[in-house]
Amino acid sequence: KDGSLIRQSLDIVKWSHMHASPGKGLGGRDPATWSDEIDAWDANGVQLMRFGRAVSFKVVAEDNDRVVDVVRALGIPLPGYTLKLWAGRMAMRDFNAKYAEESESASLQQAEGILAELQAFLEGQSSPYLVDGAFSYADICMVLGLHCLRPFRDHLPLGMLKPIFDVGPGLPELCARH
Repeated sequence: KDGSLIRQSLDIVKWSHMHASPGKGLGGRDPATWSDEIDAWDANGVQLMRFGRAVSFKVVAEDNDRVVDVVRALGIPLPGYTLKLWAGRMAMRDFNAKYAEESESASLQQAEGILAELQAFLEGQSSPYLVDGAFSYADICMVLGLHCLRPFRDHLPLGMLKPIFDVGPGLPELCARH
């Protein structure tokens, strides 16, 4: 209606924030404002999700039972283990092709840097929130990014994505450092 192009979650959040009633923007903020900090934390969260997805797909692809679990979780009605394994391998091939460029840009070093930045930031302030001491989309982005590295099994049900993102202990060395 207003000519805005909406492509990603961040676009949806920005649009809804900017069109909210005064005092009703995300986190109670004034809709006329948007923090560049939120954009930066969104970029960090997206990078963590890319890294987590790349690692998760690799772990799943290396385990035939996990591949079959993905097919079951997606509700694809195929008989027999072998047919499910074949379909799962095809799906993993397509996922890897779709996200190949993203996966290449997602590195352990980048994830380490983002986690170190997040940890230092939170240790340096009294609020658990990332922007202006109030809940914001930045907090959502980082929770999702962290979830892709180490799923919050008991707190955030994974549903049909469980076989993909619930890859055992996650990335224990990375998570232990941060």
